[in-house]
Parts: sequence; C-alpha cells; structure tokens
Amino acid sequence: MNKRVLGMAVALMALAMLATPVLAIGPENAIGKNPNLMPPAPYGFDMVPGNGVAHGWITVTPVPKTEITLNAVYGFKIKSAFVVTDPVQVLGMENKWLYLSQSLLYDYWVFMGLDPSFAAFIVANFPDGAYMKWNSVGQ
Repeated sequence: MNKRVLGMAVALMALAMLATPVLAIGPENAIGKNPNLMPPAPYGFDMVPGNGVAHGWITVTPVPKTEITLNAVYGFKIKSAFVVTDPVQVLGMENKWLYLSQSLLYDYWVFMGLDPSFAAFIVANFPDGAYMKWNSVGQ
C-alpha cells in the first residue's frame, strides 16, 4: 500500500514539474508553445507573465546570459541590491541583485549593443527603474 502511494506521489510530482511553464536554455524551442514568451527581439528572448517579472535570454553578448528583471513599479524592493552608477559595473556583478534607475537601464541596454530607439522603448516600461540579476551561460 505504501509503495503504491509513494509511486503515485512521485508520478504526480514528475507530472507537475513537466507541466510547469519554464524558459528552457535555448528558448527557440518554446516559441509558439508558451504564451508568455515574447517573440525574438534584437537582444534575445523574454518570458513576461505580466506580473512585473521578466526572465530573459540575452544573445547580443559573446556569451549568452540569462537574466531576471523585476519592475520597481510593481513594488519590488530589494534592500541588499547594489545600486549601479555606471553600466560597466553590471559586467562584474554576476548572480547579484542590482538596481538600475531608468536612465541607467537605458545606458545599460545601449552599452550591451541594443539599438538606442529600441532601448528607449523598453525603458519606457520602467519609470521607477528595475532590479536585475544575470548569469552567463555556457562558459
């Protein structure tokens, strides 16, 4: 009896993990399958469920990066976040929470190689700035 219950619990947990919408490494395979995945942008891909959290896959750099961005408009406040004063600082802060004001967020995207007009379009959604954490992938 216990083995049967344990087997069912493990099967349900495996099913739940497989059914969870995630942005897998190499999000090209998820296009059309995940409604929260934005189409390819000039910088990579974003999964934006609409709650102020964005999971991104940035491809404009030599080494792809995954990033999490929290929109400060939604009330996100991370007290331990490092306040960025120059976009170059972001490169040395892997796997740490950073806070970028709206103007520094724009400078960061332009520094990363994004077209200035598209960077301005993105930054318009972050009037209070953003909290960001990123990691390099495939090193």
